[in-house]
Amino acid sequence: SVHLVLLSSRVSVPAGVSMPAQDRVAIAHMLDQYGCWLLENDTFGELGFHEPQVALRELVNPERLMVFSSFEKVLGSEAPYGYLLSRRMNSELQRHFLLRSFRLSPIRQRAIARLYHSGRIDQHLRGLRQQLRQQADEMCERLDQHLGDQMAYRAPAAGAAFWLNATRAVDMRQVFQRLLSQQVVIAPGELFSISGLHQQHLRLSHTFQGQPNLDIVLAALSEALRKAQIG
Repeated sequence: SVHLVLLSSRVSVPAGVSMPAQDRVAIAHMLDQYGCWLLENDTFGELGFHEPQVALRELVNPERLMVFSSFEKVLGSEAPYGYLLSRRMNSELQRHFLLRSFRLSPIRQRAIARLYHSGRIDQHLRGLRQQLRQQADEMCERLDQHLGDQMAYRAPAAGAAFWLNATRAVDMRQVFQRLLSQQVVIAPGELFSISGLHQQHLRLSHTFQGQPNLDIVLAALSEALRKAQIG
C-alpha cells in the first residue's frame, strides 16, 4: 500500500549522518521490488565533509524518481529557490511549474545559471564544505567542554547542524522556551516527527559567528537542560 517513499540522497536529515553503502543498495532493491516511487531530498547532498557517496537516485529506477532540493543551502539567502526534477512530468505538474517560474526574478535565475555553467559553483562548494567541516570540529570540542555528559551526539557528516540527545529526561519544550527568551533558537526533536518521537532530541546549528557567541550559547543550553530535568 506504500506508493512513495521520502528519503535523503546522501545524508540523513536531521541527524546529518551517512547511511552505510550496503543499506542504501538494499533500500534501492526494496523500492524496485515493490514498485515504489522515491522522492529524494537532496537539500544537503552537496554539503558532505568528505568524498560524497553515491546518491540514492543513482541506484533506483529513474522512471519512478523525483528529486527536490534548494539553491539556498548552497548559495545563501540570495537564491531562495527550490526545484523538483523528474522524468515523468504530467501536463498538470508542468503547468504549475511554468506558472511558478514566472514569479521568480529572471535576473537571479540567469545569475544562478551562469554560476553553474561556468563551473565556479564547484570552487564555491569546496570552500563551503571546508568551512562547515571546521565549524563542526570546533562544535565537537565545545559540546564536550560545556555539556559534558548532558548530551550525546554523533558528529555530522554534512550540513550545518548537530543532532543532540539528552542523556537525562528533560522537558525539551521548556528548554526551547527558556533559550528563546535569551534569543537562542533550537529545533526540538519532536518537530521532525508526526508521531511524537525524538522528544529527548534537539537540533542545533554550528554556524555561529565568533567563538564568544558559541560559548555563551552552549552555556545557556547547559543551564536550560539542568532546569528542565524531569524527576
